[in-house]
Amino acid sequence: LTSPVYNLEPWWQTLSFDKNGEPHTLQSLLITSKATKFAIIGKSGSGKTSAMKMAAYDLNHNTAHICFWIPLRSYTIDLTTTMKRYLGWFDLSGDQVIPMLLEHEIIILLDGLNEIPKNFRDQCASEIDQLILSYQGTLCISFLISDQKYYGFEIETYEILPLDKSSVVQAVNVYYHRDDGKKQFLLDLVEHSAYATKELSALLQSPIYLGFFLELAESNNFAHKTFRDFYGE
Repeated sequence: LTSPVYNLEPWWQTLSFDKNGEPHTLQSLLITSKATKFAIIGKSGSGKTSAMKMAAYDLNHNTAHICFWIPLRSYTIDLTTTMKRYLGWFDLSGDQVIPMLLEHEIIILLDGLNEIPKNFRDQCASEIDQLILSYQGTLCISFLISDQKYYGFEIETYEILPLDKSSVVQAVNVYYHRDDGKKQFLLDLVEHSAYATKELSALLQSPIYLGFFLELAESNNFAHKTFRDFYGE
């Protein structure tokens, strides 16, 4: 069995999750945690999807584990049908999907419960509850931190940690692999400029805004005024 192919942005940094006050990667949680069912939570844009994609890619390429990342925004009819269609298992009947996953000890990552259309969200949550009870392998779900009490899954839950300054600097270095003036301008902006305020730091701790920041800087007329406009966007 092979995992579906998806793109990884090369500048993405490994994201960490808080476990008893210590940072852990999702990869380590998936293969070393005593629990086999858990959730990762965070604000919108905090990197839940990025963390899941990176974990699946790492486990599939660097370990003996097989890990399937399944975006729940593709949810249709029911959870089994959604997994079957996303994985391309069209020759299997619905009642063969979970046994197939169990047979191969697949680590399942269900990403973005909050991205399901509202009229299907409670149905999917109920199906996940049943999967938590019945699936004998490792299962991880992601959703917004604001939805934690609403869903009330009785599983270990880890909150995503914000990017620190060193991760932001590394992302800039990878994104601009050439040592040119724009790269140095951004590094100075992040580390030394008067613009490196608490507001800027808080903004760039979120992977989605860091991505916007790097894309904005692609503009040839990028300057301090452009960066000020970034706050307005």
